[in-house]
Amino acid sequence: MKAKPDLIYDLDDRVSTVSAQASVAEIDQRLRVDYEFFAEFFMPDSLDIEIPEFHHQTWGNMIDPEKKRVIEAIPREHAKTTQAKLAVVYHFQFLPHRFCVYLSNTNTIALNACKDIFAFFNSPNYTAVYGPIVVETASEGNSLWIFRIRLRNGREKRCILRAAGANQQMRGINIDNQRPDIAVVDDVEDLENTESDRLQKKLDKWIFATFLKALAHKHKVIWIGNMLRKTSLLARLTTRPEFKETWHSLVLGAIIMNPTTGQLESLWPALWTLDKLIADFQQYAAIGQTESWYCEMMNMPGLGEAGFQVEDMRYEVVANPEDYLATFITVDPAFGLDPEVNDSTAIVVHGIPNTGPPQVLTYKTGHMSEVDIFNQCIEFMRYWKCFTWGIEHVAAQRVLLTLFEVLLLRKQESRVLVLPLQASTNQSKAMRIKTFVNLMKDGEYKLPHGEFEATTQFLQYDMRKKDQVDDLVDAISYGPQMLIRYKSQIIDNAYAALNLPTSAMAGAKQGLEIANV
Repeated sequence: MKAKPDLIYDLDDRVSTVSAQASVAEIDQRLRVDYEFFAEFFMPDSLDIEIPEFHHQTWGNMIDPEKKRVIEAIPREHAKTTQAKLAVVYHFQFLPHRFCVYLSNTNTIALNACKDIFAFFNSPNYTAVYGPIVVETASEGNSLWIFRIRLRNGREKRCILRAAGANQQMRGINIDNQRPDIAVVDDVEDLENTESDRLQKKLDKWIFATFLKALAHKHKVIWIGNMLRKTSLLARLTTRPEFKETWHSLVLGAIIMNPTTGQLESLWPALWTLDKLIADFQQYAAIGQTESWYCEMMNMPGLGEAGFQVEDMRYEVVANPEDYLATFITVDPAFGLDPEVNDSTAIVVHGIPNTGPPQVLTYKTGHMSEVDIFNQCIEFMRYWKCFTWGIEHVAAQRVLLTLFEVLLLRKQESRVLVLPLQASTNQSKAMRIKTFVNLMKDGEYKLPHGEFEATTQFLQYDMRKKDQVDDLVDAISYGPQMLIRYKSQIIDNAYAALNLPTSAMAGAKQGLEIANV
């Protein structure tokens, strides 16, 4: 038997295709091992963009027979539901499972998912390769489908598909002495059933005491969704150590850090460019829904017990360089360009407005050589008129002060003042970062309007951990220390470098004291 090529490779003109003949056995084998072929086979009219790399990982977890309970927190609009529906098809066709219950927040949502799964088995490609299915029951009213499919060994397999909603009675789930041996849990939690401790406990009890107990002894669970709150069941299943032995969890955000370059990237660049994601974040932030965005797109609910809150963050629109009384730079240097070994360098520009609190204006992070760090500081100096640089002065980092002085002499740049930054003996990095957040919370320091990377680092920061991504927030948190120790020098140096009259400078210094928290 030969499959019709136009059924197998029915892609649009944006995808390069070739005509091909393939036997049923070849197609069957390819479907078993090639996720992209599997997706194209069942959705030839839907795939018009490149399949992302992370889909291979999430798909692998869903179909791995050794992983009995899989839980994946995936950003919204990243095709997690589509993958889960395709995974049911895979399990029915290639693995022993024959009875699937699809659970969502409401029965209606689960019902529509089951209709899509049933449609996959009636698609032209499937019928061309495996033949038509034999339908015994297709009842939307009863949320039930029973049908027989043909396997490659010539035998038939009776499959049962059932839709269910959260807190629904599970009586009658046993069909022909069979219990569901595969379950998809798709966005079973929402803001309503997680809004209070009482409703959350009610859902917890139903999931563990009713739903999971209704499954067959040997079963597979594919749980997908978003972390709506840090107390949600999804969040607890992926973070609590007591669940690590029984649940295989994967948590992904829409924006990730490239381990090689140290730069932010989109998880699915063909669908969401980084600029588009940042713009989406800024729209949420503009209407006070920053936390909702972090929950839906980054799977960062509330934060950890030792973390900071979204409401602690304060922002201000960045003005033009000439609108600031003075500006300065803080540098948290990291030596070495190997991202697997070395931390990232962070260079931050701070501004002192004529009125209002100080603010972060811009920054640059990444793996840089000593000369790269210097050149970036020079670039910031030329645009932002920041003639005072504070450099972390610990251990080997001290050599940067001497190096920068030499490089400044070579450039005949006498206006720059390089000052050492060193944490006091009674203030750890964690306390310095906490101090900065407290200043923001009190409206005494602000981040750039719509800022994402620093916000994320602050929200992910754990006061209890030493090894974490904190280079940017560490460099930012030196801003208050610069003002406490060197405020007068920063302003004096700025006015001297720009040849401004000292009388204007003296008046402008008033009201710039910043308290040490």
